[in-house]
Amino acid sequence: MTTVYRYGREEDEVMGVKFSKEMTLAKEQIVPTPDEKKDLTPVQEKLIKKLGPNAYPFTFYFPPAAPSSVTLQPGDDDTGKPLGVEYSIRAYVADHADDRGHKRSSVTLAIKKVYVYFLNFSNVL
Repeated sequence: MTTVYRYGREEDEVMGVKFSKEMTLAKEQIVPTPDEKKDLTPVQEKLIKKLGPNAYPFTFYFPPAAPSSVTLQPGDDDTGKPLGVEYSIRAYVADHADDRGHKRSSVTLAIKKVYVYFLNFSNVL
């Protein structure tokens, strides 16, 4: 799981100065499973039925201190990626655990961390 924090526009990056920072938050081997067999969620069970026996389910958790996904809306004349915090999961096929993976053998999934806060107004009045 990686996150990219972009605090400047891509078109303003010159002479090797980058206005973004990419950080790896977690790294885990999915297949073969390292130790124990985990219980499947109902969604994972349905996906395995649909995709077949070669599908490998996995679960991930955000680190507790990871900020929520926030992006600033670009203006009409802005191009490039939006400013803010974005998360992605990158899965790749490798021969050894310390291999970094190649673009041709990897897939990236963009995800958002949303913080939901519920207020309880039942005792008000």
